[in-house]
Amino acid sequence: LELRIDRSIANTRNIPEIMAATGEVRLSSRSVTRMMGELITLRNQVNLEFDLLDTPDLFWEYSKWEPLFNTCRLHLDIDRRVTIVNQRFEVLQDLFEFLE
Repeated sequence: LELRIDRSIANTRNIPEIMAATGEVRLSSRSVTRMMGELITLRNQVNLEFDLLDTPDLFWEYSKWEPLFNTCRLHLDIDRRVTIVNQRFEVLQDLFEFLE
């Protein structure tokens, strides 16, 4: 998932540079809408579908494993990584709002 987000960032990285150099952007409305759709899909996956920030319901039944799950989350630095990803989404969202 993080790789897909990084690809989206890479695909849009040159847009502000082109705007600064030429004063215009040659993207069709359809291209902008498509890129926005990809961004919204990724953001939904991170924040709504994958439940990265919640403890899975499985631990209601197997509560003795919850400390291990929490240790893994800490080790993988999930909260910080999700925060960084969301900050990147905000930057991309600002760009797309400008292009609309």
